[in-house]
Amino acid sequence: MSSKPSNEHLQAIEAAVGKLGPPVEFNYEDRETMLYNIGIGAKSDELKYVFEGDDEFQVIPTFGVLPGYTADMPFSFDSIIPNFNPMMLLHGEQYLEIRKYPIPTSANLISKSSLIEVVDKGNAAVVKTGLTVTHAETGEDIFYNEMTAFVRGSGGFDGNRVPADRGAATAANKPPARAPDFVQESATDIHQAAIFRLSGDYKYVFLPFFFFLLTTQLTIHELLPALFTSTPPSPRWAASRNPSFMASAHLAWQARPSTTSMALTRTSRSALREPSIPGRPS
Repeated sequence: MSSKPSNEHLQAIEAAVGKLGPPVEFNYEDRETMLYNIGIGAKSDELKYVFEGDDEFQVIPTFGVLPGYTADMPFSFDSIIPNFNPMMLLHGEQYLEIRKYPIPTSANLISKSSLIEVVDKGNAAVVKTGLTVTHAETGEDIFYNEMTAFVRGSGGFDGNRVPADRGAATAANKPPARAPDFVQESATDIHQAAIFRLSGDYKYVFLPFFFFLLTTQLTIHELLPALFTSTPPSPRWAASRNPSFMASAHLAWQARPSTTSMALTRTSRSALREPSIPGRPS
């Protein structure tokens, strides 16, 4: 039976915002680093991604999204929004900061999550959460994530209608009106999603197709040589789904190896826009 929207949701939001969830361990070794790299497209001849003995052995920076899969939130969706149904939840955006570079290829990390804000869209709710990931031994920040969930049918609770401005994490960036500086086409394997899920996102629904966060990571792997030809990413290198530093990926969703086309235009940040594709599962 549907719950009636009331101020109890606003009270729950007020109580939860800023509160940290319990610390959750995220431990990985070289094996997990290589599995992740392969899961987002690293090939056998890219030794720096697939061979732990290589002098340049490294983890692809989007590895920073993985701790979010096991994070423990300091709230329940049922308490902060009405009529919550997990089947109506869509992953809308992902923001990632790399706060330490090079990223350790093996480490014991601690993740702590928080509720940033809940936006009332009338017929839906937008729930934004943050995740800070630190090194267990040193306490040093390694990653920071923000995830936006769009929950259909859970609005109308008299909440804020406009999201807050949090700088780079929420900036809407318009790509420059010129030809891309870099274009890359790469074949994606039909089994790519099945390999990627072994890094922690075990939901069965992702097996038949490429979802947007995997598309982002596949694209970043392909664009790294163009992004950083001579210098490594700065410790605060960030990526989001909002368009900037523009990487546009177009995928064929047939049940066969497909081709990913990417176009990069240099601006201030890096990001991915995933286009609408007819016939793609929603």
